[in-house]
Amino acid sequence: MKKTNLTNHVEMQPNNHLLQTEQNIVPKTKVLSEEILSFYQNCGIITMSDAVSSTVDIIMNKILKQVHPYDIYFSESDKRWHTYLKDDTQLSGRKQLVRKKKGDLEKYLLEFYHLQATEDKNQMTYGELFAIWLEYKKKYVGIGKTQLKPSTYRRYERDYEHYIKGTSFDSKVITTLKTIDIENFLIEIVKTHNLTKKCLKNIDGYFKGTFLVARKYGYLEKNPYELVDLAPIRSFCKVIVTPDKDRVLDREDMTKLITTLHEKQAEKELYVQNYAIELATMTGMRVGELAALKWECVTEKNLIIKYSEHRIDYADKSCEYYIGEPKNGKTREFPMQEEIKTLLAKVREVHKKYGIVSEYVFANKEGRVNSHTISCAMSRRCKDAGINTRSIHAIRRTVSSYLRTFLPVATVANMLGHLEETNDKHYNYDIESDEAKTICLKEMYQNFRNVA
Repeated sequence: MKKTNLTNHVEMQPNNHLLQTEQNIVPKTKVLSEEILSFYQNCGIITMSDAVSSTVDIIMNKILKQVHPYDIYFSESDKRWHTYLKDDTQLSGRKQLVRKKKGDLEKYLLEFYHLQATEDKNQMTYGELFAIWLEYKKKYVGIGKTQLKPSTYRRYERDYEHYIKGTSFDSKVITTLKTIDIENFLIEIVKTHNLTKKCLKNIDGYFKGTFLVARKYGYLEKNPYELVDLAPIRSFCKVIVTPDKDRVLDREDMTKLITTLHEKQAEKELYVQNYAIELATMTGMRVGELAALKWECVTEKNLIIKYSEHRIDYADKSCEYYIGEPKNGKTREFPMQEEIKTLLAKVREVHKKYGIVSEYVFANKEGRVNSHTISCAMSRRCKDAGINTRSIHAIRRTVSSYLRTFLPVATVANMLGHLEETNDKHYNYDIESDEAKTICLKEMYQNFRNVA
């Protein structure tokens, strides 16, 4: 079977016979053929309305935005229109395509991708399709608010390597796949790797994406994944039930942690991570929000939380950190209490004493401390306090759970930067000690007897 080069779904190396007969490929008329229109309509790239009412230029632009990865530009030096096509024989991995008229170049591209898809769709394996999907997603990778994070893209690659690559399904030709084949493979993955429902949801997303791309670019006439039913497959998933005591800190553990923090602050005052952890116990801030907190956000009345640190991972280089918006993209204000003022005053004194000049609250002589160092410090402080290791996020759950005993869910969600449903489902835990529960039960029983 022919192995198609799929470093990009539309950058496949042109066949020589296509290039040699390009004059026959480019339509001579100004109107696109019905075959071409039908092909891209079936792919879901254009609609019937486009085909009937839009101009040829509009239709071509709409299609090329989806299928052609390179820019089309006019060169003043030779007065011609230029773009590129994939060519692995070239050192750059691509070759130029040049035409006098933009319309001729665009028509050639539409015909080229149509013929390429027609030639390759009957030979493409699922592994090749996954590579196409990865390249399709790559153009959306960035660090903006709505962009696909590099770390997420890297997870796609790792999960493919771990769950799919090398399996019999990986080498199956996609045109032969039926819905039941996909469901059986999903069951096999779940059983083999003992997956949770959350992991299955991720893999479900990969399959949806890959088969959607296959339809979009004409590799499949029908999408076999549309009829996949995950409900019975979930029954094979591993169920993880984590006790509340492992996800939060009870009152006794919180007391031990804060006592230890104070001791360590006195021993090593320049280690600002200890102050960051203590602020988490007062506010329930995310670790990224602590690492990105700036002095400009500290006011007399409020702590303004409008920045967060984000970590991005790459497959070919070290991870990077950048400062952006909080997780939900919204700025929120946390009431400035005296305890918070006192803590931040300590940090200011440390900065002044050691000559630290930084826009960030939690910084040392080397600069801003990142979320990783704060998280590592949290693990060490738990060990020092003689309690089970917890995360900064465990403190966040604890603060939320405690506030929920006094405040409405809407208020707590707003203070911590959650949706109400999220706070209600994931941030409401049992943090009371057995002694407190015993006292409460005793009072309840007494009340019941008095009423009786």
